[in-house]
Amino acid sequence: MSFLQHVESRYAHTLGVLGLNATAGRVLHVMILLDLEGAEAADVHGRQGIIAWNTLVARMAGDVVSVSELEDALITLANWGLVQVVGQTYSDPRLTGASALRLTHAGRVCTGLAPYGAHEPEMVEGGWEVLHHANREGLVVHAVERVGAVAWRPIMPTGDKAHASLLCGEVAIQMVMHGAAVIDGFSLGEAERKRELPQLMWRTREARALRILLLPTPMPVRAAAVAVGATLRWTEPALDPRREGNDDMDKRITDSLMDDVDNPQSIAHACGVPRSNLARPRRVDVGWDDLIVDTSVKLQIDQAMKHADFRLNILPNKSTFIGKGGGYRLLLSGLPGTGKSLMAEALATRLHRTVVKLDLSTVLSKWLGETEQLIGQIFDLAEASNSVLVLDEAEALFRQRQGGNSSAGGNALLTAVAYLLTRLDRYEGVLVATTNRTQDLDDALYRRFDDFIILPVPNPETRERLWRRMLMGGLKDAEKMGDEDFKHLGKHFAITGGLIRGAAIRASAWAAGDDASIAMPYVLASLARELEKSDHPTGAIMIEPYRADVARLLQDKRYPYPFASRPE
Repeated sequence: MSFLQHVESRYAHTLGVLGLNATAGRVLHVMILLDLEGAEAADVHGRQGIIAWNTLVARMAGDVVSVSELEDALITLANWGLVQVVGQTYSDPRLTGASALRLTHAGRVCTGLAPYGAHEPEMVEGGWEVLHHANREGLVVHAVERVGAVAWRPIMPTGDKAHASLLCGEVAIQMVMHGAAVIDGFSLGEAERKRELPQLMWRTREARALRILLLPTPMPVRAAAVAVGATLRWTEPALDPRREGNDDMDKRITDSLMDDVDNPQSIAHACGVPRSNLARPRRVDVGWDDLIVDTSVKLQIDQAMKHADFRLNILPNKSTFIGKGGGYRLLLSGLPGTGKSLMAEALATRLHRTVVKLDLSTVLSKWLGETEQLIGQIFDLAEASNSVLVLDEAEALFRQRQGGNSSAGGNALLTAVAYLLTRLDRYEGVLVATTNRTQDLDDALYRRFDDFIILPVPNPETRERLWRRMLMGGLKDAEKMGDEDFKHLGKHFAITGGLIRGAAIRASAWAAGDDASIAMPYVLASLARELEKSDHPTGAIMIEPYRADVARLLQDKRYPYPFASRPE
């Protein structure tokens, strides 16, 4: 391939990638030809590579276009950073007569007049994507998954290169030579992000190749994103999730950045999440099949899910209901081990949401007002990241407000409870509170919750199912246990699912240590240990024909196996 053929090929490729119209393409072609003519293209001052605006108009006289169309085309090329109009900045030389024009380095690379390297892979079609997260490393990896190796060498605008004109040229080079462009906005200062990045997005809006902008916060480009039809993507936080400048957010812009109804996004995609070192959203994977509950409880759960779906997806669009719509709050009560936390995680899995847990130890403070501030941070984090907020041991946060307590600690508690009740009213996300001491909860709390489910100790049939599920999935299958064993466990031990799980894990561990299958003596002895932890009587475990073997397991670990009661 000759050099001229190389230039023509690169020129045609550039037109397609940048989305230049026919007039802009013709202007660029004329400037390439004038540049190749060398001395003949010198301006009135004898400088090669520079032509006057009137010279270009004269060269284009044969084309059926007006001067105003040529002006628009030239401004388009200048916006892309492919052509420089000398005199636009104070540092440019002063010239008389028509403005001087020249191809920039970016213009020469994109049209093949300057060397760059053997690239030009297949173009990745797309518009502007803004990936934002406080952790830059995660964003780079995400960009690599989208566009490949080019993301490992993103454009890092610093110093003089932070100007929008130079950035546009760098973006053009990356798109033409690599098929896509990645810009690392972390290297820019806050003022530069607000000033240069919206200009960059606007000037390059017509390109066909994908452009990815990496930012710690999308705030500087939110309005520009609406104007150019950009897509904002918030990656799930791993370290320090945050949202900055939330007081400046415009709800209209946030709504414009959300996806359509068929593919809803959380507000986190549009505005980020607040700064918080107190909690972090995390994924859970707990299916509804993992919830083994009584039939009456299952009916309440199904009804609660219908209620949640209506409040989250239908009520916000209804104008017939008075008051603020959206959000769902569920209160779960029951003894420890009845499955309250498991149900909260199952709800999050069903709603395809992350979980944020409020740890009481991280928010309690001796300083007046700081507890409320810390709790508010976690509420904001859960709401912005579209997570299910779980408040374990809710009685510690929502204690009864009793009169007569005028101490500093009592006043602080009254203030914290009042703040929490008010914050619950404004919360538009999904919240699950769990407690085993409903008598300690403030009376005003119950109205704030949309559903209240009591999880009782499982009935015998449910306990039998729990024993089967836990033991049949152990390290060693419970092949030595019969139906009567499971029925006996479910019937005679009125315990919670948490105790059943603990006993099943212990029995599996002991059996695995002896390289044996799970048998009834292992289960009964393990259950005795669990009952001892909970201060329950253990006499009922000494049943025939397993009494002697259970006693040996509990008293003499040196000789636990084989069992005298082992079935043949």
